[in-house]
Amino acid sequence: MKSYIKEYATKGFFTVPNFFSSKITDEIKKAVKEISYHPDVKKYNDRSGALRRIEYFTFKNHLFKKINEQLKKLITDVTSKEQTLFKDKINFKPPFGEGFYAHYDGVFQFKTANGIIKNGWYEYAEDFNNVLLALDDFTHENGPLEIANASQGNFETLIKNTKGDGTPDIKEEFAREIIFIPMHVSKGSLVVFKHSCPHRSSPNRSSSERGSLYLTYNNLVDGDFYEQYFLDKHQSTNAHKSLLGEQS
Repeated sequence: MKSYIKEYATKGFFTVPNFFSSKITDEIKKAVKEISYHPDVKKYNDRSGALRRIEYFTFKNHLFKKINEQLKKLITDVTSKEQTLFKDKINFKPPFGEGFYAHYDGVFQFKTANGIIKNGWYEYAEDFNNVLLALDDFTHENGPLEIANASQGNFETLIKNTKGDGTPDIKEEFAREIIFIPMHVSKGSLVVFKHSCPHRSSPNRSSSERGSLYLTYNNLVDGDFYEQYFLDKHQSTNAHKSLLGEQS
C-alpha cells in the first residue's frame, strides 16, 4: 500500500494487477450484461449506433454494490480520506469501435436548463479519484487506456488546456507536449488515477470487445452528489454527453 500512496502522490496514477480473479471478473461481465437491460440506467451510443456507455447502475445490482464498497475502501486507504461514489460508467469498445480523444475528467462547462453556465464536476467538489476495472485484457491492438501524469492547478488553470467547446477534450498542441503511457493491464486489474490526469484511448482495431468499468469517488467531507450529478447531467443542454474519439 505504501508504494501505491507514494506513486499516487507523485504521478497521480497507479495500477493494481489482478485485483479481481478471472472468475470473478467473468461474473462482473455477466452482471454488466444483465444491467444493460435495466430500464433505469443511462445509455449512450457511439456515432455508428453501437452501445458505447452505461451509467447510473451501481445501486441497482448487488454485485456492483459490493464492488463499490471494495474500491471505495481502496481509495480511502490510499488517500487517507473517506470516499463516496460520485459517478459510475461502463465503457464498451466493440470490435473496431472508436476510441476517445485526450481529455481531463470533469474539466468543462455545461449549461443548465435555465441557461446558467456551470463548471463541470467542480460545481460539486475539486478532488476526484477514478478506479478503472479492466473487464478484458488491455492490449496494443484493442486501444488500451493511455494516461499522463496529473496536471497541477485549479479549474481556471486546467480549462485553459482544453478546447473550450463544452467537452473536457484538451488542445492538440498541449497533448503533443505530454507523455502518455499505455496501460497494458490484464483482465481483472485496476488502474487508479486522478481526474486531472490527461488520458485517451485509440480505436479497438481487434476483433474482440474491450470493456472497462469506471467508478469515480470524491472526498465524503465535500458531500454526496451521486443522484444530483446524474440529474444535472440529464437536464444539461450540452450537445455531447458521451466521449467522442478517433474512429477506426
